[in-house]
Amino acid sequence: MEQIKHNKTILYSEAISHCRHKTKIKEFLKNKINIEKYKNSNFENIFLDVQSLVDTSGSIGPLSKYDIASDIFRYHGNMIDKVYIVGGGPRRAIRLLGLKTSTNRIIKLKYVSINDIVQRLNLEPTIDGDLLESFICNWQKSQ
Repeated sequence: MEQIKHNKTILYSEAISHCRHKTKIKEFLKNKINIEKYKNSNFENIFLDVQSLVDTSGSIGPLSKYDIASDIFRYHGNMIDKVYIVGGGPRRAIRLLGLKTSTNRIIKLKYVSINDIVQRLNLEPTIDGDLLESFICNWQKSQ
């Protein structure tokens, strides 16, 4: 865990992997993100701030923005309490599961409840929506 906290490349590896413009996102993370600034922030505020910072630099898509915000939130010991549906994999998974989405009006992202997915897939209970988002993204590939 200590390695993740101190190595931004590892910390943001999913965001980088989801971005076509590797050089731009690495430059953005190095020059625009001060992770300690978000110590007492909720996920929505972090996401909105990342989004506003990204919008000034361009070339970083919605999934990478979400990944950056979720990594920052997790870095500070928090877990996202919803499963946000960002990207084609989670959208397909939700369709396959027949679940209805809601919209977080603050950050304008669709989501489903953790419990809905846990029940539908008969999984062990969890409180980590981001981990579950990754799980359903991989799950849908086998369907």
